Amino acid sequence: MEIRKISLRIGCLLFCFYTSISYGMPSDYGSGYFNVSSFNNYEWHIDQDGYAVVDKADLSLRVNTVTNPCLSAFNLVTGIGRFVSCRVERELCGARCEYSTLFESTNINALSVAQLRNLLSATGKMAYVGSAQQGSMIFILSVSGTSGSSNNYLPKQRGGGGGGVEGIPITPVEPPTSCLASSTTLDHKTLSVADLQGNIATGNLTISCNKAAGVRLRINGYSHSSGLALTDDRSLISHLTLNGAPADSDLNVSVPSWQAATVVVYSILEKTGTTVTPGTYSKALIVLMTID
Repeated sequence: MEIRKISLRIGCLLFCFYTSISYGMPSDYGSGYFNVSSFNNYEWHIDQDGYAVVDKADLSLRVNTVTNPCLSAFNLVTGIGRFVSCRVERELCGARCEYSTLFESTNINALSVAQLRNLLSATGKMAYVGSAQQGSMIFILSVSGTSGSSNNYLPKQRGGGGGGVEGIPITPVEPPTSCLASSTTLDHKTLSVADLQGNIATGNLTISCNKAAGVRLRINGYSHSSGLALTDDRSLISHLTLNGAPADSDLNVSVPSWQAATVVVYSILEKTGTTVTPGTYSKALIVLMTID
């Protein structure tokens, strides 16, 4: 009497994503606003939708004597005539550039130091600038008179930013961690009833990730204490393991960047009844993969 075929199909539920953003070390940004202000730490990135997002804006405004930025800037310059207007702008460039007027007034006393701090320290989504690997951001405080204008009173980086534009460079963002697991089939082939007990079938799951990652694997809905029933009357069951460990508990696997890690899946048959009805038996199982 023969069991014609016993096979188990095992696949991953999905390939799983974990998004992480990695910030660089605080950069050395130059002072700008009358040498009394600087960005100790300014970090921004372009998200996957092409929007510029400011993550940190750690601004120092050491303004012991300056109480009115527009008036102070105007008093520093000569030859532009009578005061006309004061403006604060942000130029933000990725694949394209976005110019924003943050403040503008014809009142020379309209801008306070507290308002200026709030304008420069804003975080969150700013503007659509398109997908880019590099970019730059600068702030400009300008004063205009009846005979001209003068600007560049706000902090910006000493060196050049992306695209040759002097400014605060974009902060590199790591791509999301993604992993993919293969499927496998455990085939016990054709066996006689006498050969069922303890018969072993193996298969390999291959896991690869776009960066070094730790993953956890287990077979969904499986209980090692009761095993996997292959027959309706549970006269034949399978005990499943991942790398030799019970498949109902998490198996931790370290996956190198862009290299495959292999997990061996074992199926060990157990005949629990005195008789097993001849036939073909198969099951489909799902491996749950979690990226830590």
